[in-house]
Amino acid sequence: MSSSAPLNPYESPRADMGGHQTGFVPFPFTSVGQAFSRGIGLYLQHFTQILGLTLVVYGPVQLLKNVLVYNMGLTDLSTVMRIDMAVNGVLGCLLAPAIIFLIVEPLRTGSSTTLKHALGYGVKRWGETFSENLVAGFLTLLAALLLLIPGIIVALWYAFINQVVALENRPRSGARERSKEIGQGHKWKMLGAFLLVGLIYVPLVFVSGVSLALADNWITATFVDLLCDVTFPMFSVVGLVMYLCIVHGDQQDSRWVERVRWAPRVPLGGDRDLAVGELREGL
Repeated sequence: MSSSAPLNPYESPRADMGGHQTGFVPFPFTSVGQAFSRGIGLYLQHFTQILGLTLVVYGPVQLLKNVLVYNMGLTDLSTVMRIDMAVNGVLGCLLAPAIIFLIVEPLRTGSSTTLKHALGYGVKRWGETFSENLVAGFLTLLAALLLLIPGIIVALWYAFINQVVALENRPRSGARERSKEIGQGHKWKMLGAFLLVGLIYVPLVFVSGVSLALADNWITATFVDLLCDVTFPMFSVVGLVMYLCIVHGDQQDSRWVERVRWAPRVPLGGDRDLAVGELREGL
């Protein structure tokens, strides 16, 4: 299938495009280390495209934010953290489904997709991803105000919201319940995998913070912000691997990607119409 050819929303992938040629077959989620290593492997495999998406989504906003912050003297830590939380909360909900599409679509078709179509998919799924994560974040905060452990448990309940919204066609607000259902019985393995990602991400953020303290200006701040923005999706990709392994790993079916189908077509521009992805079970 040519990358420029229109997609038939009712067409199954050709026999020579099955999951057995993609190098990824979901496995039973019994090993934290295996899920972590496969997730990091997928992240590195798609790093160039993830970098491109991150620069497109975050680049102009981070540049504008830091120019304004430094010119207006809003450099105290609490103000910067509030601004960063707002930026990441809004833009992260666009980037996450775009990256999931970027990884899953080549597994489905056997050929790479473009940043344009991945970004278009992220835009299409942004509203639902943002609203679901906003409610989940509020509930997690309430639980964390009680005790740390309840906050962690609630956060793990909703860890698969991005994957569910991106890959399953469910009614609005169903993503939170579906995420809880998927993670049932796997919470501590999930926590272990996310902590392993944190062992990479947190030291990188620390070193970046030290660099910013040594050269405190809007150029360094923008570079540090973008470095954090491009590494944070490791959590989403490792989460995607855990999601696929929990949902499909028991079958260890190399052709699981044939279950990806397209809902009614949505034009994303150019000469190719892509549609909202739907992962139907039992097809």
